[in-house]
Amino acid sequence: MTFHYISNSIIPSNSANSIHVLNMCYFFSNLEKRVILYFKSKKNISNQDIFLKYGIKNKFSLKKIYYTGISQIDFLIYPILIFLKIKIQRNDIIYTRDIFSFFLFNLFNYNIFFEFHHSFENSYTRFLLDFCLKKSLKIVVITNSLKKYLINKYNIDEKKILIAHDAANIDKKIIFPDYKRTISFGYIGSLYTGKGIDLI
Repeated sequence: MTFHYISNSIIPSNSANSIHVLNMCYFFSNLEKRVILYFKSKKNISNQDIFLKYGIKNKFSLKKIYYTGISQIDFLIYPILIFLKIKIQRNDIIYTRDIFSFFLFNLFNYNIFFEFHHSFENSYTRFLLDFCLKKSLKIVVITNSLKKYLINKYNIDEKKILIAHDAANIDKKIIFPDYKRTISFGYIGSLYTGKGIDLI
């Protein structure tokens, strides 16, 4: 069995999600023998250089997929290129945060997990989700708020939803030299529904 992680990340880049998906695949590779990460890239950079740049051990495979940089085109073309290029066996697992990949592989009845980081409010994505959510193997969300959102909005069986909170892989203490007060907690991120800012 192969674990296919279809990201919507551009690698290499300065975006946080590129770090997130590489770390996710590293930890998935501790559980599965064969893990492949698919990502967007225009740069002529070797896989080894990517691992070195991000400080990730080379324990899984990387597959670069060309993208145009035009979001309206890449939204459709990127997952189609992956679908046409990769060889997926019926017992393989597909894991993605890309909504059109979620729809496309669901359409052909592949085993797919979808990870939610925020709600989807426009009519087009809601149509895709209406079709896909009830067919997917498992839905992963990063907050309890997102779980409630999916149950209320799409009438999803809560047993299909797994809460896996975002985390940081920190191996050293972070010091703010000019800040004298003790930091009890902090929030880094956007203000989308379900992200967790409402808890603060």
